[in-house]
Amino acid sequence: SLSIVGTKKVVTARVPVDWTFTASATQGVAPFDVTFTWSGFDPASGSLTCTFDPGDGTPVHTVSNCGVSGSVTYRYTRTGSFSPALAVTDGAGTTVKSLPVTSTAAQACVDTSQVAGWQGTMSFAYQGSGTGGTLGKSVSVRRSFSGTVVLDGVSNTDPPEWSGELVPNGASFAYQDDESWVDGTGVTHTISVTGDALDSRAGSISIQVSATSGICTVTMHIVPDSSVTVTSSDAPAYSGSTLIADIDLALPFTDTTALQGQADLPIYTWQGQTYVSLDGQTGLGLSYDLDNVVGGPQNMGTATMTWSLTPIVP
Repeated sequence: SLSIVGTKKVVTARVPVDWTFTASATQGVAPFDVTFTWSGFDPASGSLTCTFDPGDGTPVHTVSNCGVSGSVTYRYTRTGSFSPALAVTDGAGTTVKSLPVTSTAAQACVDTSQVAGWQGTMSFAYQGSGTGGTLGKSVSVRRSFSGTVVLDGVSNTDPPEWSGELVPNGASFAYQDDESWVDGTGVTHTISVTGDALDSRAGSISIQVSATSGICTVTMHIVPDSSVTVTSSDAPAYSGSTLIADIDLALPFTDTTALQGQADLPIYTWQGQTYVSLDGQTGLGLSYDLDNVVGGPQNMGTATMTWSLTPIVP
């Protein structure tokens, strides 16, 4: 006869050291929900017990079947900096992982009834170059302005919009574009555009301040103009006005007593036009006869913009 004698094997589940613990958001305005997710366990390796501590002083939660479920959602109603943690226990012991979460109060937004406008200073500077396009053009671009801002016009919109003008400090609105290319016959063509501040209206600016979901935001639309002279190897000289820039910015408003800040705006060209881009912010108008100069999205440098405005009290 044949008999088989087996031995009893005990399997001890062990939590892998490289398991992950992540959050859908690590900061927000209270109240806000955070979904915590963990992974890296083998459900067949043994029974796992998990406890979740939100870190805000509320009771610890027990998560059932945590080797399979893999997530829990928690709402933070208090403000502060917390360290939520997940403790995973098996037959070999307990492993804990945590991460930081910051919960802030809704920002106080400016009381629009107490603001008749804004005044202060603003500056913009950009220099870049590129080569390419169907004509093989090369181009260099320089734009800058520095001046004072007065916004004393208010439209009856909700939220209200303040509008006004940019006034240059001297002739500090500078503009220069240079293009050159060689045609199929070997002839070199050139265009040069130079300019400075207009004698009267140098540009416009408008501002809106609004609060959405506890976030206070300032939206600025800036359009500085320049008086330019265009010289070309193929046409008589021309004088007129054109845009230095046309920029829309929407940024968090963190100080209810002043508007101060700086934005670095990457410049690129696409489909024959030149754009600025900053986290979805865009501006068009940084080009003068630049069709087909630089093909495809191509970085042409960075514009730096600064502003410092204080409210005009009614």
